[in-house]
Amino acid sequence: MTALRARWRPEHEQQPVIVSTRADIERLIDTLLEVPGENDLAAVLTLDPSIQHGLPAGGPGPQLLVGVNRRELVGSVRLTLFGFWYAQSEATPDSTEYAYHLLGCRQAFPADAAICLDEVVLVIEEFLDDSGRRRPPCTAWTAWLSDPDAGRP
Repeated sequence: MTALRARWRPEHEQQPVIVSTRADIERLIDTLLEVPGENDLAAVLTLDPSIQHGLPAGGPGPQLLVGVNRRELVGSVRLTLFGFWYAQSEATPDSTEYAYHLLGCRQAFPADAAICLDEVVLVIEEFLDDSGRRRPPCTAWTAWLSDPDAGRP
């Protein structure tokens, strides 16, 4: 069975939340929307280690970083798979970037990286169904020109 491991709290480093169905995906999005606090949150989703993803050993495995914006009810998705990609939409009118917090670190996304939450769910579902072997075809992807995590501890 294909499953993803979701992390958005420190305790998830040792015990990630298992995501294996559409209901789990929807519950994850709802949880990120409902967590109290002033910052919009993100979660990182990786394949269960038992899943063969086909990428070279020793390198990063496929992963999604998913953020949700509570005020606008939109989300952003970054995919790590043969480089870095983000789900692209129309840019915000004022070209404001989106930012989400993951384990105390700010994760910034370009102004054209907000997609509807239904599309976020679909991206995660396709990533899960395909075991992270390709970019989910349900959305448009744009290359992230540099490592978005460069310079982070």
